[in-house]
Amino acid sequence: MGDSRQEGSPLTGRGYHPAPPPGAMEAIGVAPEGAQLLASSLSTEVVETILHSRAPSTRKLYALKWKLFTSWCGDRQQDPVNCPVGTVLEFLQARFSTGLSYSTLKVYVAAISAYHAPLGSLSVGKDPLVTRFLRGVLRLSPPVRPHVPTWDRSVVIEALCRPHSSL
Repeated sequence: MGDSRQEGSPLTGRGYHPAPPPGAMEAIGVAPEGAQLLASSLSTEVVETILHSRAPSTRKLYALKWKLFTSWCGDRQQDPVNCPVGTVLEFLQARFSTGLSYSTLKVYVAAISAYHAPLGSLSVGKDPLVTRFLRGVLRLSPPVRPHVPTWDRSVVIEALCRPHSSL
């Protein structure tokens, strides 16, 4: 396996750039999560390090889920960063109604939590209604566990029927 670390800045998404001067963050398109961290008076370097806490694949997945959520909110004239928990739950319900699984909905919740402003003192993922909603999804649509072996029986039987050479 190769090195999973990604060089460059998750703030810009365009490779490594030294810290921009103050006020330049808007010009280079800071990701919503980075903007929130910068707004909390953290330095650009600290924000860069925090944003690298997630694997590049996770950052990409979250960005995709967030983009879908922001588009959905835009259609309803809602602010995706500051919308109420009810809006998040309606979005999750719409995804659940299309047949998405519990585990996929959990990824949506994690992604939204990464970018959404806290709800009071809690992240979206820790909100009691969101956790109850996910529990309801799990009860309504529990994961299906396969009851048959995952191997191809014909391949196994063929292998067992071959003559064996003695060592």
